[in-house]
Amino acid sequence: TLPLVYEVFPNPADDKISLRISGLENGQVKITMNNLLGAQVYSGVQKSEGAEMLHEINAENLSAGIYLISINNGASTFTQKVVISR
Repeated sequence: TLPLVYEVFPNPADDKISLRISGLENGQVKITMNNLLGAQVYSGVQKSEGAEMLHEINAENLSAGIYLISINNGASTFTQKVVISR
């Protein structure tokens, strides 16, 4: 198996957050985003068909602040901090 590699950009973000995830095997990837109080502000599942995928999160309605994005590929969960700035 390939190591999971991910990139969250831009960071800080404004109205859109992109995730580039590679090292995937066919299956589903669950992506969640929480504020620092633990409230979930985004949840999505995307099917991965191949070793790399790009996923976009609409952040237009989110308040400025720090959020945690979690990527779960079924075997492991990876978390990245992202800043929304206006």
